[in-house]
Amino acid sequence: MTRRFYFVSLLLLFTHILSANTDPLSIKLQDNQKLVQTFSADWKQEQAIHIAVLRNKDTKMYEVLPFLLDKSHNPKELSVISLTEEPQIESLHFSEDLVTILVNTKAGQEVLDFALDGSSSTKTALDKRFEDYKLKLRSDGVTHLLNYEDDTIHIASIKNSKAITTRDRPVIGRTAGLLEELFKDNLQAIETMDFVDRGSISTSKAYLYNNIISLTKDDPKASSTALVAVNLEETSPISEVQVFNQDAIQKIKDYNSFLNAEKLLALSLSKEELKLSALPIDNPEEQPTVYNNAQLAQSNIGANFNEFLKEASRSRNASTVTTNATTDGSVLVSLSYVDKKSYQYNWWFHHWMFHNQMMWQQQMMQNNLNQMMKSVPTGFGPAPVENVPYYDAEEQIQFVITPSGLIETKDSADTNYAQIDKESYLESLDKVRTFSELSAAFLKEGYSYIYLDKKNGILELRFSNYN
Repeated sequence: MTRRFYFVSLLLLFTHILSANTDPLSIKLQDNQKLVQTFSADWKQEQAIHIAVLRNKDTKMYEVLPFLLDKSHNPKELSVISLTEEPQIESLHFSEDLVTILVNTKAGQEVLDFALDGSSSTKTALDKRFEDYKLKLRSDGVTHLLNYEDDTIHIASIKNSKAITTRDRPVIGRTAGLLEELFKDNLQAIETMDFVDRGSISTSKAYLYNNIISLTKDDPKASSTALVAVNLEETSPISEVQVFNQDAIQKIKDYNSFLNAEKLLALSLSKEELKLSALPIDNPEEQPTVYNNAQLAQSNIGANFNEFLKEASRSRNASTVTTNATTDGSVLVSLSYVDKKSYQYNWWFHHWMFHNQMMWQQQMMQNNLNQMMKSVPTGFGPAPVENVPYYDAEEQIQFVITPSGLIETKDSADTNYAQIDKESYLESLDKVRTFSELSAAFLKEGYSYIYLDKKNGILELRFSNYN
């Protein structure tokens, strides 16, 4: 994507936002109410939850005011919950008739339930011990919290505020040492209920597929990945470790992996060579499918594959690999490289998971700093066009692998979850100077966003189709 095209795209998005194509849901704040934060998240790109946290000046309580945008894009105000402390949202999930949210406050963790028909809301305080359960994975109808201590993996499964179960699985053999290392490391939960664009650069990852939690540990020097599978329907001790080895390449610069429901994809590269292996996880005897840089270059999957390889192997960069399932049973593979120092995996998911868009605010601060740096004269020629950070097309290569293992080059692929340029839409929303405390959620057909209109003190929720 060229800079000029990107700049024009932002102008079009900005105009599109100002002419949003649905009437907003509007609420006038009372004199004793102050908006302190908003929060927005989608669920499987089908529906969205938007939350306004208000501080009541009279009662000194924090009012959690939720809004649902249903599958027909109709907004609905849900039942309010009051808390004594300001909440930090850590996770959420939808079930058939509830949206359940896990929040953290100075007083501890609480589980909030909101009936999707708006009829009721409930809250329950969590036991203090769950504060140590740092790893959080979510799926339909449940959020799982995990901790590892004393050769035991502890799992708390939260369906709603009235259905919280725990289980302890002893870990034996060499698996115990591996899990201890994983939980001490930067173990990152991979979001599998959205489009996964650029993946994690952590060597320790956690996935949830089909009621099985998979914990992986990459060993770049050995070009291998160890996998521990925790079946949530079993109670027996955990002892098995699968190790997936990739035939090493010479002078390896980087190694990374990504797990989908069927295969582990391992990516290794040097300055001259790239190797991508698809290793079946359910049948270790099945031979992996291996793609080398010569095959990929001949498949015409990138405008300049050799240049991509050269940049990806630089010491300042780290490579990533992800897959996204397509509607016809194939997978869309994305190979990328990112800056090690500035990259944050899946910043969109984590920006609300940790605290009130903190990631986005830090990103905007970095944007402003970058802009100041660009404004300093550095030589002859025109000044650079003002824009937000973006990834050049050369920084990512995408292609489709069919069920039979063939590579297909397509201009676009119909994936189960849509690939959305969230950064562009957020940057355009941020340009509207009358918007305050903004947050947004992205669905397949469009995006919804909540904000306070500074001109009139009205809280508004809008939905716009993608342009």
